[in-house]
Amino acid sequence: MNPAYLIWGAWLIIQCITGYFYILGNGNRRVVWVFPVLSVLFSHLLFLDGGGLWRMLALIIPLLHAMKVVVAAWHPKGKLPLGRYLVYYWLTVDMNPSIFHQRKMGLTLDRRLALNGMGHILLGTLTLALLRLYAPAEKSGIALYLWSLPALIALSAILHFGLLPLSTVFLQWLGFPARRAFRLPFLSLSLSEFWGKRWNIPFSEMTATAAFKPWSRVVGVKWAGLLAFLLSGLLHEIAISFSVQQGYGLPMLYFLIHGLLMDAEKRWFGRKKPGKFWVIAALVLPLPLLFHAHFLREVVWEIVRLSP
Repeated sequence: MNPAYLIWGAWLIIQCITGYFYILGNGNRRVVWVFPVLSVLFSHLLFLDGGGLWRMLALIIPLLHAMKVVVAAWHPKGKLPLGRYLVYYWLTVDMNPSIFHQRKMGLTLDRRLALNGMGHILLGTLTLALLRLYAPAEKSGIALYLWSLPALIALSAILHFGLLPLSTVFLQWLGFPARRAFRLPFLSLSLSEFWGKRWNIPFSEMTATAAFKPWSRVVGVKWAGLLAFLLSGLLHEIAISFSVQQGYGLPMLYFLIHGLLMDAEKRWFGRKKPGKFWVIAALVLPLPLLFHAHFLREVVWEIVRLSP
């Protein structure tokens, strides 16, 4: 086995242990940002010459765990007993530590959610397999984006609407009142509804706890909202551009645009919801900034190549 993988795994364990005692000892909540910074730098140097897909995984897995430490440090109920902290750190993507204070065995499992998740995994996997068989080997320009769109949808079906729902049901089986991470996002009639109430709730809770709430006390709600979007942009920058070491700034620009659009939405429409066309246009038109060509070639199509 490559020694880099052993060192990387050891780092995850060290981060878990030091994070637990840091939270338990009421460490400085601003200094806690050292965890994600060190996590990214360490993984970057360890897999400096790796391919885009493997660099992405090597970067985002410890970064996700480091952000759990950050959230727990800022959350009013972030201190957990060791056993529950280990579940929070290792076994879930849920970013709300409070649910791990509420264990109650015998919770009703959301079986419909589980079946729905398995169906999405099957559908997404089938789509990737078909793309592997029928997509042309050489793709460039607009063709790259047209062929990549079904691949991105398939990957989202597997991860967002497949694995994450199964993770929710698994937590329920353990006795924790986990909720759906995605709540019919494409029924959204405004960007505020999409980002705040329907799309990737754990990620929204993470940015709200670690960024929006503390920063709103300093710079006000409007600017704190924009800074929270910039934090999202930075995290996606690491996962997307830093992985392939190209395309820097484009994912950040995508989230900056959405931060500005959220503010414009409030000013232009007030309490009225602008509708689905507005939401879809805002999400889709700048999408090539988020998933730029370098990432599509080196990560997305590498996953397609490895599909069954």
